[in-house]
Amino acid sequence: MEDLDASEGFIADVFEPVRRQFFAQPVVPQDILFFLREDTPEGAAVVVLTGVHPKMRGRIWKEVMVFRELRVVHIYGIINYGGQCYRKLEYTTNCKYALSGLSPTVSERQTPWPEWGRHQAGKPEIEPKAFPSSVILSRTLVRREPKPGAGEDGREPLDDPDQWSDGDVSEEEDDESERTVWERAQREGEQYLPANTLEGLLPEALLKSYRFYQTNTWPNRILHGYRLNQNGEEEDTGVPQHFVEVRLVKCSTVLPTQTRGWQATVAQHIPGRAPYYLLNLLYSAEGCPLHSLARALTRFEDLSHILAWTSLDPQAPENIGRAPSIELVEMPRLAVNFRCVKQGGELRLYCIDHGDLFLPNGPPSALRSEASRLLAPLPHALLLQTENAEFRVLCPNVKVYRPPIATDPFSTELVLARADKDWNKAARNKTFLYPVHPTISFLQTPTQNSALYLLLMQWLHRRYGEASALVNSIATDDRLDSGERQIFEHLSIITEPDR
Repeated sequence: MEDLDASEGFIADVFEPVRRQFFAQPVVPQDILFFLREDTPEGAAVVVLTGVHPKMRGRIWKEVMVFRELRVVHIYGIINYGGQCYRKLEYTTNCKYALSGLSPTVSERQTPWPEWGRHQAGKPEIEPKAFPSSVILSRTLVRREPKPGAGEDGREPLDDPDQWSDGDVSEEEDDESERTVWERAQREGEQYLPANTLEGLLPEALLKSYRFYQTNTWPNRILHGYRLNQNGEEEDTGVPQHFVEVRLVKCSTVLPTQTRGWQATVAQHIPGRAPYYLLNLLYSAEGCPLHSLARALTRFEDLSHILAWTSLDPQAPENIGRAPSIELVEMPRLAVNFRCVKQGGELRLYCIDHGDLFLPNGPPSALRSEASRLLAPLPHALLLQTENAEFRVLCPNVKVYRPPIATDPFSTELVLARADKDWNKAARNKTFLYPVHPTISFLQTPTQNSALYLLLMQWLHRRYGEASALVNSIATDDRLDSGERQIFEHLSIITEPDR
């Protein structure tokens, strides 16, 4: 990390521990070199580094994104599909702030996590590999014919008018002669994009719900995502009415990096309502409402499965340069949605599933501060309240581990296995809603299922008195359903120090 200016010092602070863990001797035979793509502009929130492997000189092997305010590092590997290169997220120092659903390890550890990597997930490849063979799937039929951009010559309104070619496709002279099927497939229709070519670039919640295709017509900058049914097949057979459209835009200044580059607008079209446009929570500037929202909600869910929407088209002339409004927040993995409502001069996020509850913002009141202490055994829960200052705790039903740490046998550090398919499938309730007792001294458990989960969390935090107080709440003569049974069986992870 040599030759960094004073304004670039944060790069060494954030990235150097990661470089030493994966890309420096003795982990690798020879230190991997990383370079700044260009000088870091003043105020850049994100810096991009390129890694070059000694065996692949002259080619980019890794791309690293260093986030100044979030203190997060993302490492992308370069993969090949159909002769084209794509970026794929391999590793992050904080899986909460990644668009790909990388899962942290839950295995036994010798020592506690380093502070910079407490929520790290994934593992970057440390040796280059030959690109595997790939098969391109392209069809001459375009299920949804893209509309040209509203700018000059059918371009996007936000396109940089200056001529520069980084990754752009030049328009070829049209050939009036008869084309073969292969030639037509290359110049017409659309090409299937596997989900791994978009991992870390689009939220995983979209990649799981839609199948994406890239249009083959010039300038090859439009992607369509077609809705998938429960069997993983495209829902509509005719012209899709429910779809996602991604438009790539050449920008003279990409706000997070303050450099020239590419951005995208993502629009969701659903019959019966106006299009909604995806807001980027990951790259939002510190101090803005989007950044505050990301900070609050990543306690409850990872950014890879949080979709924030607005109805303002970012490319409409009247909206260019205008701060977007947050209108809808979806968390499809947990089946929880919030709607933004202006109430009493302030914007509030109301839970659609529990209409009178909202996520409080602003300076905490004395009552709210006292109620927040009840979140101690539920580090992944949100505190909601009503207009009358009645509080509820909304907690996601996710599998939780307490990995044994050899040097800290009484640790209470937990790891959330949010992507555990078996647990999520068996869970009848995706979330639990715990009313806060009027005395604000304890959480009430309205169901046996919620009592079991709270008992598990109290035990994992080694709060044995609180856990034993819940035993009577889980007593039953009935058979446990699949969701209750898996929580009860998960108590078997109790380790020797608990006994």
